[in-house]
Amino acid sequence: MATSLREGLARIGEPRMGETLPAIPGGFHSSPSSLRGVLAATRPPEPESWTMAKEEFIDADWTEECQGVTHGAGHWFFSSNGSHLASVVNRSPRAIYRFNGPELTGVYSLDVARGMHLGDLDFFEGHLFAPLEPSDDGALLGIPPIAGPEVLIVDADFTPSTPVTTSGVPLKGAAGGAPPQRDLPWCAVNPLNRLLYSSPFEQTDEVFAYDPQDGFRHTKTLRLRRPIDDVQGGCFSDVGHLYLASDAGRAIEAYSALNGQHLGSAGILVEEADQEVEGLCCVKLEVDGVASQLHVVLLENRDIAKDNIFFKHYQAPIPDAV
Repeated sequence: MATSLREGLARIGEPRMGETLPAIPGGFHSSPSSLRGVLAATRPPEPESWTMAKEEFIDADWTEECQGVTHGAGHWFFSSNGSHLASVVNRSPRAIYRFNGPELTGVYSLDVARGMHLGDLDFFEGHLFAPLEPSDDGALLGIPPIAGPEVLIVDADFTPSTPVTTSGVPLKGAAGGAPPQRDLPWCAVNPLNRLLYSSPFEQTDEVFAYDPQDGFRHTKTLRLRRPIDDVQGGCFSDVGHLYLASDAGRAIEAYSALNGQHLGSAGILVEEADQEVEGLCCVKLEVDGVASQLHVVLLENRDIAKDNIFFKHYQAPIPDAV
């Protein structure tokens, strides 16, 4: 067992030069409660060996500015920022869309009278967690931006017949003031410690953790050992890996949630200049009979028509390592 643990720690760069061996499990940023869990979390996901098992092309009326995706309770959920002119010309609302396979089963609309941007969302224990950041897109319509980043919490069983408008819960700094970030492109719950995480969009080398049990106060910071730029989405796996989607790098970057060690990259095929890498989620399931573990939304912007989506599903040779 000692040999296996030593090998596992070496895979995530522990202990670093001049440092002592971290306490198990409490010496990490976040950690499983068992030694078996720690060993699973040190197993590399090897994203360089992933293959795109399936790609879906989606061209539909709801796809204006799709920003993210998650899966839970048997449903796909997509976040769409819509058009900031939706309240005037009814083009497309800012909303969360729920699907059962190809069937649209629910729409949860947000208040277009608040200047905010809806980003990549996450599903955890029956709830959706969606990030809202201040946006100046509605300035021409006299819509002021929200004061700071917020997290919207929605039950997964919202109904399509009654769209609602709502506001999120403001994120707080460690001392109760402003949080350490203003932009909030994504948010996700880390199952190892049940904290909510997010990062800035540009030149990211830190991921900030907020405690839902303490009013979403900033409580911890995971420092990434390899910086990443233009972060559009993020998610955690059950074993303790953090995956971030980079539009600048056109890749999924894998990190250890134990200590921020970089665990490799998976390239995302982007074929046109108007295509953007957006959000992603980690869930093991079959899509049309094809097993996959990571799922990424790529947005293709259209100036006049509604946007298109390329929904890419990735398969790892060792699914349990993801």
